[in-house]
Amino acid sequence: MTAMANWKAWEFRGLVFLMVLWGLQELSVADTKKPARQPVHNPPAERIIYHYRMAGRVRLLLFWVGKEDVGGGSITFSDQFLPSAQLKAEGIEVLFGSNPKQVPGRINRWGYGQEWSYWKAHSNAAGGELQYTVFTGFMRHSDEDALSQVYATRQHEQSAQLYWYDGIESVVRPWESVSNVRHFAEPQEFDYQQSEMVQSAYRQRLDAGPPDKTKVLKNGSRLYSAPYGFLTCMREVSRQISNRFQTSGEEFLRGNYSATYAYNAKTYILEVTRLKYHPSFFLPEKEPDGEGKSTLRHFSDVAEVDFRLHDMTDGSKHDFSLWFPLRGDQQGVPLRILDKPRWWLQVDLRLASQSANTMPMHAVQDPGLSQ
Repeated sequence: MTAMANWKAWEFRGLVFLMVLWGLQELSVADTKKPARQPVHNPPAERIIYHYRMAGRVRLLLFWVGKEDVGGGSITFSDQFLPSAQLKAEGIEVLFGSNPKQVPGRINRWGYGQEWSYWKAHSNAAGGELQYTVFTGFMRHSDEDALSQVYATRQHEQSAQLYWYDGIESVVRPWESVSNVRHFAEPQEFDYQQSEMVQSAYRQRLDAGPPDKTKVLKNGSRLYSAPYGFLTCMREVSRQISNRFQTSGEEFLRGNYSATYAYNAKTYILEVTRLKYHPSFFLPEKEPDGEGKSTLRHFSDVAEVDFRLHDMTDGSKHDFSLWFPLRGDQQGVPLRILDKPRWWLQVDLRLASQSANTMPMHAVQDPGLSQ
């Protein structure tokens, strides 16, 4: 394979990784006759948004070749209190994708996910008990096995003027996990930077009728101990690491960190396989002057964490790495996300400078407190 062909292939594989990493995978589920739940919107009091840039690297024989700014996205954290139910709701939104203007072949793959976790506060304790989680998201439809099929799909969509998306709602409760899948199409092509248009279309699809497919996993044998979704599980393990550091210092490096979660009516184990402490951490940032210059941003007390996902159904594993501060206002916020989904490919997401803001985001409605 030539160098150019290898470079073109990186984007498709990289976006597949992003959908896996943030929980937008395996939307092929069995049909049942379960009715759809109607969403109830609970607008959060505040949203803090962090923006990211995406880079990719491919390996050509003995050398790595990389390219910057081939995509990006954001992670958003939200918190609110629901007085009628005495529940605290924590929300995480993720939006990542390729920039077709920067990728050879103008391949456009992206996805959006939003997960809410609902916690019952205890009057005699600082923490709370997780009641349930709800993940809602969608991604550009993609079932291709090779890059040539990706190009064929794009040509077919352009000729038909229909661009298909797969949407999923994954609800995890202590006794069961339920997954609803819906398909919908748009007559115009959008990328991740125009996500609000597709989010609106997905809201309409949620209200239009029952799901296309449903899958149910009963938790009678305690396949998972708490009703975590993937994003909530990631946040909780990161909290465990940070809290251990704040109470025990560098002793936190000797801890064992793992948790189980459910997604798409399947169970997974998330575990930490390696943990490193950086008293000082420098994150390269390209200056927005278009001249290729870069600066170094400094962060203190940063954890470098290697994670492994175990699929408890088929035994498959997936590794990726995160860097995040262990204290301060940005505690637990990913500074960098690195994955190697193929031996010849690396995908690298880095926090953009001055990215945190509290601007509202037109997100998919929170399914909220269903009956």
